Amino acid sequence: MRVLLRLLAATVVAIGSLVTVSGSAQASTPEWNSIATGGQHACGIRTGGSLYCWGANSFGQVGDGSTSPRTSPRRIGTSHWLSVAAGRVSTCGIRSDRLLYCWGYNGFGGVGDGTTVDRTTPRRVGSAHWLQVTVGQSGTCGITTSHKLYCWGNNDEGELATGDDRLFTPVPRRVGTSSSWTHVTAGFFHLCATTDSHRLYCWGYDAFGQVGIGADIASVAPPTVRTVTRVGTKSDWTMAAAGGEGSCGLRTGGRAFCWGSNADGRIGDGTTDDRSAPVQAGEDFAEWSTIATGDNHTCAVSTHHALDCWGLNFVGQLGVGDTATRVTPAREDRGFGDWKTVAVGDSFSCGLRSNKQLYCWGLNDLGQLGVGSTTNHLAPTRIG
Repeated sequence: MRVLLRLLAATVVAIGSLVTVSGSAQASTPEWNSIATGGQHACGIRTGGSLYCWGANSFGQVGDGSTSPRTSPRRIGTSHWLSVAAGRVSTCGIRSDRLLYCWGYNGFGGVGDGTTVDRTTPRRVGSAHWLQVTVGQSGTCGITTSHKLYCWGNNDEGELATGDDRLFTPVPRRVGTSSSWTHVTAGFFHLCATTDSHRLYCWGYDAFGQVGIGADIASVAPPTVRTVTRVGTKSDWTMAAAGGEGSCGLRTGGRAFCWGSNADGRIGDGTTDDRSAPVQAGEDFAEWSTIATGDNHTCAVSTHHALDCWGLNFVGQLGVGDTATRVTPAREDRGFGDWKTVAVGDSFSCGLRSNKQLYCWGLNDLGQLGVGSTTNHLAPTRIG
């Protein structure tokens, strides 16, 4: 089943030529409040609350009613939105009234509307009010305003944390009885979440150690599926980011820790060894305010607003102007120094600067950079 899902999500395309471009903000450039990256598409919310999406769209994940790839941002409806989350082949967003809507691939009920029919426009999910949502390969989890955790969609690798062998559920199902959840984040087939006491929990597929519980990876045969499990004993986690087959998190003081798959150096500890428990990324003095990880690379914004990325870099997804892979953090040094946040997709990245200008870089074969073309970019390029 896991292989089938990967085939559904994959699109075979030729990689475009590599070009280094650096844009500069202009008075007419729209201002952005947030950015979310999925497998091969992205979405952002502009100042004022309007939602735009672009990139791969085979399953309707852009949300504009079509299944054609979009190389530039397309507005989704006329509603005002608070937040958006992009997954491998689907998308969810929370409107200003805190109602949740999802769209895109729905073969396992990840849209949450009670069906398994793909949706090319937003569909309302239940009647609850939501605080936050995350989207994975073909499953979704969200936290309500009462801090309860719900998951829906695919459960082939235990993503729903139900502890049973049901294949999927097409509507939200509560996880446990706790009302202390603050944030949840999804990778391909695993998830991590933090609580109001700053504890970190992960669950799902654990063949590469991405659940972070220190299991002997070599002894996992067949791959172990984990239920909700606490990661370590520390109670100082400020955020977590799951992506692909790995995870990262920040602890008090801004130090970053990563674990799971590390074949491309995405853990950032100077090796390419998989890790089944958190290990520190970068140097002891490094301090970051936010972190994001994807299929093969990781990026973080420092407390001084610098952008650092590490991992695979074959199409410039690290944004440092070349295609050399890095096993430790590499800094974007084009003189910006005012990064606010960053999001990581499959071989591409996007980031917001403090002036609310949006930049993307890396793979662009399906328009996922939103710059109106399918040309790859080795350096941050402004979305006009």
